[in-house]
Amino acid sequence: MQTKITVMILTYNRAGMLSRAVDSVLAQSFQEYELLLINNGSTDNTAALCDEYAKKKEAVRVFTLSPNQGISAARNFALDQVQTEFCIFIDDDDFIEPDMLAHLYSMVQDFQADIAITGCVDEYPDGRIVPKYQFEEQYLLSREEGVSEFLKREKFHTSPGTKLFRYRLFDGIRFPKGVLIDDIHTIYKLFVAANRTVVQGKPDYHYCKHIGNATGFLSGSLLRPEVLEDYLNMQDERIAYISENLPALAEQTVYAKYSYLISMVERIEKGESEGCEAYLTKMKEALRENAEYFLRMEWTTDRERRLMAQYVLH
Repeated sequence: MQTKITVMILTYNRAGMLSRAVDSVLAQSFQEYELLLINNGSTDNTAALCDEYAKKKEAVRVFTLSPNQGISAARNFALDQVQTEFCIFIDDDDFIEPDMLAHLYSMVQDFQADIAITGCVDEYPDGRIVPKYQFEEQYLLSREEGVSEFLKREKFHTSPGTKLFRYRLFDGIRFPKGVLIDDIHTIYKLFVAANRTVVQGKPDYHYCKHIGNATGFLSGSLLRPEVLEDYLNMQDERIAYISENLPALAEQTVYAKYSYLISMVERIEKGESEGCEAYLTKMKEALRENAEYFLRMEWTTDRERRLMAQYVLH
């Protein structure tokens, strides 16, 4: 049986959660895959657990990085081991539905796409299950349309877990070291490189929200200044990159930055942050200086105009 997909799970001290993620991959109806378990310097029982899976299943390969190399280095190491046409990252604290790989692979084959995307659900410790990006329609997007939808975040979000990538997209692209949230600096570049993207929002991927999530602030916890700084730096990097490679989307990429700024201003003003006052002042200044431009952009929503009036232009 020819291996067609490489599934990569990076793990660090998640012995209590890892089995659920790995078991969900091993239970896939699509079996033409290999699973790379990257043990990133764990000090708990993770290493032994990874070795157990490698003994049970030939498709499982285990690599140990010691000491912990950071998530970017671990992702890049995993990518360097890929020998298949397609690859996907699954987080070690999440899990996937049994038909997810089959669903994604059938779409890239049917549409000769470079990226296939599915929907997801967010699961919370209090038992809440929130469906996200779910719909029956299939959308085939050109390069420009794919990046535009990436910026809109209406049909899918930006994290890698719900996405099957053609491996060639990573030619010359790796995850940067020295950043807090590595994927926000990288995934948009893969969309710029993709000729075709196909999307169908089935509830295939389960994001399990908990205190240890690196991006937990997105789902209710306090916004931290170091995370906010990382996102703000990414916005300017993304504007430069997309403007150079897809000039037709330059203005929409600028809009996406202002949209992010006003949403973060709202969060800070509502008390959903800790230690972000200096950033609040800077973001308001940027929005105030560019208010006329932002307010007349075709993508600016009525809600964003109300937030600008309430928090920036009052």
